[in-house]
Amino acid sequence: MTTTSRSRLLGTGINRVDGPLKVAGRAPYPSDFAYPGMAHAVLVRSTVGSGRITEIDTTDAEHGPGVVLVLTHLNAGQVKRGPMTPLGVSPPAPLQDDVILHYGQIVAVVVAEIFEGATEVADLVHVGYSTAPALLELDDPRAARRTNPWGRDAEWGDAAGALTDAEVVLDEIYLTVDNTNNPMGPLTTVARWEGDTLLVNNSTQWASLEATSLATAFGIPEESVHVMAPYVGGGFGAGLRVWQHVVLTALAARVTRRPVKLVLTRPQMFTACGHRPKGRQRVRIGATRDGRLTAIHHEALTATADDDNFEPTATVSATSCACPNVSTRDIQARLNRPA
Repeated sequence: MTTTSRSRLLGTGINRVDGPLKVAGRAPYPSDFAYPGMAHAVLVRSTVGSGRITEIDTTDAEHGPGVVLVLTHLNAGQVKRGPMTPLGVSPPAPLQDDVILHYGQIVAVVVAEIFEGATEVADLVHVGYSTAPALLELDDPRAARRTNPWGRDAEWGDAAGALTDAEVVLDEIYLTVDNTNNPMGPLTTVARWEGDTLLVNNSTQWASLEATSLATAFGIPEESVHVMAPYVGGGFGAGLRVWQHVVLTALAARVTRRPVKLVLTRPQMFTACGHRPKGRQRVRIGATRDGRLTAIHHEALTATADDDNFEPTATVSATSCACPNVSTRDIQARLNRPA
């Protein structure tokens, strides 16, 4: 009998450092943190896709059981937009005006002693709107289009001529749909202030960027912001930007002078923390019959929020393959959709 040994291609197996804590349910996610005197915040979202707020009545909500604070654009004060980042411009600062840019936009925040109370009282915030036709589709002729939005369009050689002369040509259109990142743990923020120092437990995949963004929002030194995220609870990209609910939780904590927790509901995950945008791409590739690329021509039309600038697409083709003739173009259709 002959015995052969199997070689181990990946080496000796090891346990994940965080494995035992996670499988035992002892890993502390942001939603697990609580502090003495903590209040709970719940969002109120727009029920229209485009327009303006004409009236907002918080009287009933302010007299609801256990209500601590109701924030709207009328009393939120100035909050600055975050800085330009490697991923593009930061999302707009929340509750700064009466303009509605998309369905589900945050129009108020209710803070109460308990989560259930805040949830119930949120329905007592009455909002009136003047509406405008929402721009929702890539081909809507009313939608503004922005060419070369990141300044990364590429052009060298003669892509059009090389395609004409190529022995083999691929010419295809690819459609991609909206893709919403929904990790198992809904994104959560717990914020508290100690004097002028902001401490945040948050579902973030980029703690240093969050510290920079929050420091900009509140006009404080970056070293005065401490972001803690030992375990995220899943992100898939949703935790790479600093969303409006994060800023609002910190704002509510500053105004109330007590810790505040905000946990997005599952429906809110579709409008409050971004998504990968739908788009249409035309890709034309020229090659010799033995497979050498002679031309790449890539045009991408991508949906983006009216007040956002994110997700380059075609630019990747300029650097992915060696090719003497390249043309890549990105175009954004600015729509009434979340960031």
